[in-house]
Amino acid sequence: MSLEAALRSAIETADRVIGVAGHRLTLEPPGAPLALDADKVRIAQVFANLLNNAVKYTAPVGTIARRARGRRGRGDRQPAELPRN
Repeated sequence: MSLEAALRSAIETADRVIGVAGHRLTLEPPGAPLALDADKVRIAQVFANLLNNAVKYTAPVGTIARRARGRRGRGDRQPAELPRN
């Protein structure tokens, strides 16, 4: 599964609560595709939970901004990061 697919699934899950709160979501994907070695349902749940928490703790009509990036790891794996704002 790719990081982009996991994030897209999470956004679909959290989209309604983001819209109800009047928030704006901006997402900066990594420059190159990143493959995830993870259960696709679970990792999408993890990202959806992060988005739901961001909605909960962001002032009404606020902006939720996320940037995903990879960094060099061992072998052919690159750990993915979602830095905090």
